[in-house]
Amino acid sequence: MIKLFIIDDSALVRNEFKKIFAGLNDIKIVGSSVNPVDAFELFKKVGLPDVFILDIEMPKMDGLTFLEMIAKQKPIPTIICSTLVTRGSSSAIDAMRMGAVDIVLKPTSNINAFFGDKKEEFISKVRIASTIACKLYSKYSKKKYK
Repeated sequence: MIKLFIIDDSALVRNEFKKIFAGLNDIKIVGSSVNPVDAFELFKKVGLPDVFILDIEMPKMDGLTFLEMIAKQKPIPTIICSTLVTRGSSSAIDAMRMGAVDIVLKPTSNINAFFGDKKEEFISKVRIASTIACKLYSKYSKKKYK
């Protein structure tokens, strides 16, 4: 069973992800949060997931800061889903540098249609991400995290 955690400040987006993964036998959403700060509190109850789906622009803490923090503790395959990750954007480059395994550009309109069209793609991305052994070299030391 792949444990999935979603961090996105949009209730609509979180609900669309819940619809996508509802009823699957191999993927379970173990939690969701409106921001990374609140997510850390939930981890105390549900533990860390196998895969994150993470937005970048959120209140309290942005997704890139979270990605860097979690990678120092235990790198977890992360799929970025954000309006800020256009091709070649600094956010997209930074996310990949910090260990994101995939990036999806989230639209600013027609959210329901987007998630309906991308359902199978998201399911596939989470399954693939769960098989990736994340490795990150901390910029603060030479220690390799696994």
